[in-house]
Amino acid sequence: MLRAGTTAAVGAFGIPRADVEVAIQFQAPVDPGGGADAVRAAAGRFGVALELCDLGGGDDAPTIVASNVFHRAVAFVEAGDVVITGSIVQVPIRAGQAVVAELDDHGAVGLTLAP
Repeated sequence: MLRAGTTAAVGAFGIPRADVEVAIQFQAPVDPGGGADAVRAAAGRFGVALELCDLGGGDDAPTIVASNVFHRAVAFVEAGDVVITGSIVQVPIRAGQAVVAELDDHGAVGLTLAP
């Protein structure tokens, strides 16, 4: 996990990308049997997250599955936990850039990209 405004090394990434995601901080635990209503009731603050990812791996499908890229389990959140929801927008990035993710009314987060 990186602090906003810091520098992240992406020089070793094969195909570096930045994902803009929604972050949700939960104000209460989620009841695993409660369904969507329980998740909505437990959600507290919303914010913006910036995820750096590398799409350049040479792994084949069996290797990806073996390394658990396709998720097989879920853990329900506790009060105070922060969850990112998945990519809203993904853009190519490279070392030497500054990248910022911003969502109206939910703030902004940025990183400087180094080799």
